Amino acid sequence: MTEIEIVCEDGVRLGGHWWRAAGDQVSGAVIVNPATGVLARYYHRYGRFLADHGFDPQMGARPMARVIQEKVKRALADELLFGKLAEGGLVRLSVRDGELQVDCESIEPVEVTESAG
Repeated sequence: MTEIEIVCEDGVRLGGHWWRAAGDQVSGAVIVNPATGVLARYYHRYGRFLADHGFDPQMGARPMARVIQEKVKRALADELLFGKLAEGGLVRLSVRDGELQVDCESIEPVEVTESAG
């Protein structure tokens, strides 16, 4: 991982991190938008994972789409329809032992009332 700085047309400087894919050939880039408010320490493992699995010179971004379909969409669909997320919840994406993990946790529903004011 290398710290980088990108200078925009309007002179604004954006700081970030660059994860190179394994091997010598540069085949693509992944940008994690810091404007999301996610602290860098939370997305470093994800950035490394995407650099290693997200792009192939012959296949383009298809490997990343396949990983997201298999690891994220299927897990979320099952949990949303029948599992822990059926009535709301929390989803955590993480990378453990080089694999993308989806952890779901149900939460107690919060009753919302209108205030007279």
